[in-house]
Amino acid sequence: MIVTIIYNISRHDQGIECLNRLNTSDFIAKLEDLNRNKHINMMSCMILALLSTPEQIRTNQNQMTEVLDDLLEFLYNASLHKNFQQETFHISEILIVFVKLFCDDRTVNYILEQAQVDLQTSSTIQFFIDFFLRYYPLKDKHDLLRQITLTALVNIFWSISFQDTYKQILANSNPKFEEYIKNLAKETDEHMTTKEYIPTYLEDIHKASACLLENLNQLNPQIAVRRCTKLIVDNEKPMIMLSYSHDDRQFCQQLHDYFIEQGYKIWVDFNCLQGSDDLWEEIALGMIDADMICCLISESYCKSKSCRQEAVYALEKLTNQKAVLPIYLQRPQVPPWLGNKYKKNLFFLRKIC
Repeated sequence: MIVTIIYNISRHDQGIECLNRLNTSDFIAKLEDLNRNKHINMMSCMILALLSTPEQIRTNQNQMTEVLDDLLEFLYNASLHKNFQQETFHISEILIVFVKLFCDDRTVNYILEQAQVDLQTSSTIQFFIDFFLRYYPLKDKHDLLRQITLTALVNIFWSISFQDTYKQILANSNPKFEEYIKNLAKETDEHMTTKEYIPTYLEDIHKASACLLENLNQLNPQIAVRRCTKLIVDNEKPMIMLSYSHDDRQFCQQLHDYFIEQGYKIWVDFNCLQGSDDLWEEIALGMIDADMICCLISESYCKSKSCRQEAVYALEKLTNQKAVLPIYLQRPQVPPWLGNKYKKNLFFLRKIC
C-alpha cells in the first residue's frame, strides 16, 4: 500500500520535489533490494526513475543501470501483451517514465546503446519505432489510453531527434513513421480531454509531433519561406524574442516590461500566441521575425524539451541572421548540448524575487 501511494505521488511534478526532500529514493532502493514481489519491484523501479536527476543516475550508476534495464524489459513485455500491460500497469505508464528519463542525453545513450535487454530486434531505437508503427493503427483514435501512449512515444522520439545519429535513424525509417507523425501533428485533440494529471515533461502530442518533424527537417513551408524572406527595416527599433521556461514567468515578465519601457518591440508567448493549434509554427515564426533572441537559461530551461527546441533552432538555424543572447539565471548546471554552443557568451543575472 505505501509503495502504491509513493508511486502515485511521484507521478506529479510537485510530488517529486516533496519525495526528494524526504530522501524517499533511499527507502525505495532498500525496498527493491529486499522485495521479491514483481508488482512492488516494478513500482519501485518506476519511482526511482521518476525521482532521480541525471546527476543521481550517474552517481548511482550501478544501481540505476539495473533499474533502467528492468524498465526496458517491463516495456518490452508490455508491448507483447494483448492488452499492452505488465503487472497490471498499462504500457503508457511505463512510457511516461521513459519520457522523463529521455530528457537527459546521457541516459538516452545508455538506454539506446548499452542496455542489457534482448528486445528481439536490431536495436533499441528500432524497437520503439516498430512498436509505434504497430500501435498507431490500433483502436479508436478517441481512446484515452491510445492517446496517452502515442503522446509519450512522440515525446520520446522528439527527445531522441536532438542527437544527429538517432535523428538520421528516425528520418530513414519506414515511410509510415513520417506519415503517422504528420497525421498526429494535424489531428486536433478536442475529443481527448482528460481530468488526469499530466506532468510538465509530457508535452501535448500536436506540439511534440510538429517539433519532431522540424528536427527531421520536414519543414512547414510557411516557416521555410519566412526564413528566406525576412526583411530588416533600417532605423527601426529591433524586435526581441524571449525564450524562457514557464517556471521563470515572473522574471520574464519583468524583463519584458523593462524592454518595452526602453522602446523595443517584444515577441513573447504570453502576448503573441493566438491560441492556434500550430504552437511550434507560431513560435518559430516569432523567432524568425525577431532581430535578437534572448534565451533565459535556468535549471528549468535546461530540462525542458520545448526550451531546448527553441534554443537549438535559434543556434543552428538562425545564428547567421541574428544575435542569440544567453542570459543565465543564477548559475544553472548547463547540459553539454547547450554549454558547448554558448561557451563564448556567458551572461549571469540573478533572478528578481
